[in-house]
Amino acid sequence: MQLQSDALGFPIVYVGTLDLWVSLLPITKVQFERFIAEENSFGDSWYDEVLNISQRRSWRNIASDVRESLFITAIFPSEALAFAEWLGKDFDLPTREEWSQMYQLMQRMPLPIQSLQAFTGHPVAEAILNSILSQVEPSNMAEMSLLQGGVIEWVRQGHKFVGLGKPRAQFLENSFNPEADEPLYSPRNERSRYFGFRLVRRATSLKGAR
Repeated sequence: MQLQSDALGFPIVYVGTLDLWVSLLPITKVQFERFIAEENSFGDSWYDEVLNISQRRSWRNIASDVRESLFITAIFPSEALAFAEWLGKDFDLPTREEWSQMYQLMQRMPLPIQSLQAFTGHPVAEAILNSILSQVEPSNMAEMSLLQGGVIEWVRQGHKFVGLGKPRAQFLENSFNPEADEPLYSPRNERSRYFGFRLVRRATSLKGAR
């Protein structure tokens, strides 16, 4: 497994079968806060609306029962795409097919413990990785990356956006199976605390680093 950092110091992993770089974790509030600190249309009132639905918690002492609050949720796909454009060229939301293939591949992918423990990047990223290793005790990369046990993630389905994921029951009680069931839809024009996202990068710009 090849592990690098994005421009903010958060891990991205290369999935060779798909020729795709993927955010190892769902995008965090800390990452998104760097974005909204820049001059753009996202301001304090916008973020207050989000935080009223998805409470912010400290990353310095990550409690296992509120781990999902570290990630930015209660946002719309257009807002996720604005972050992707800001983060760097060619970052995007995954398609439904890409997400499903990532999920299947990472369920079979063993943990590269040494690479994960040796990762040096943003302190928040390091803290979250360490907390997952100690609290979740993942057995594969799907659990490590919180594709399983994370939030519902926005993905592209044609010209629409839908949600895929397999959250913990204590976060979202349902029997949703992202490999078999139809994707989830967020209520129209309503923010949902369950919907976050991760990014992919399909470009060749990182291939020279491999």
